[in-house]
Amino acid sequence: MHADSALAARIESSGVRDMESYVVAARDSGVYPDAAFFKVGGGVATWFSAHNLLNGSIGLGMTRHVELEEVVALEAFYRERGLRPVLDLCPLADPSLTRWVTERGFAPISYENVLARRMDDANDFAAQAAGLEVLVGEAVDRRVWLDLEARGFTEDQPTEEDYRVANATSRREDATRVVVMADDVPAGAGMLTVDAGLGHLNGDSTLPAFRGRGVQQAAIAARLRCAREAGADVVYVETAPGSGSQRNMERMGFRVLYTRVTLAAHGS
Repeated sequence: MHADSALAARIESSGVRDMESYVVAARDSGVYPDAAFFKVGGGVATWFSAHNLLNGSIGLGMTRHVELEEVVALEAFYRERGLRPVLDLCPLADPSLTRWVTERGFAPISYENVLARRMDDANDFAAQAAGLEVLVGEAVDRRVWLDLEARGFTEDQPTEEDYRVANATSRREDATRVVVMADDVPAGAGMLTVDAGLGHLNGDSTLPAFRGRGVQQAAIAARLRCAREAGADVVYVETAPGSGSQRNMERMGFRVLYTRVTLAAHGS
């Protein structure tokens, strides 16, 4: 599987709708009552709260040319909220976006790989390791799921804000949540959304005490089965370059399509 402009546009456009759904769930649930999104440049900019890791913008320039005024408007959306403007740039975006963010002084601050696999590939989603059980959908207690999310992403040292982020994430009604039990103890979690035949894996979190036991692979396999049942023809995921999560995804048939660059404007 390889990246082309059509597939990249499909993934990035799905990411736009995904982030809009996060904002609506966080705002309507009252977890982040002031959460907002701003459609711009064919993509979307989101804001949840000051310094929130969910803040960001995605999908700009994937379906059309971007105007300088749109990048300026994105900056204003964040500046008005006291934040440094940020933007995720897909390497297959229209060149106009690169021109304007360069001119406006945006600079790279981080990277993430986008990996994908087709669902018409081999359907062997790996055998489940001994001692593991995967709970899916309605069988999952939302409070258990968010606890695993907050703890797994913070080396089991979550803050109150980490729990708040996990709580907001757990409010998605259009997502399928999974929890992996190891010897009857909650050990890891993950989430799946399916949008227009495109599956998205996210929220992968394993408690430090249970790493190395196949917990994440069990969560991946369960969600791939769910995605196939939901009619997805492609499933994608984002990982930190060179991470253990990337290696686990590659073991499950995913391949790197492209690397997004997160850019930030000058100033605090």
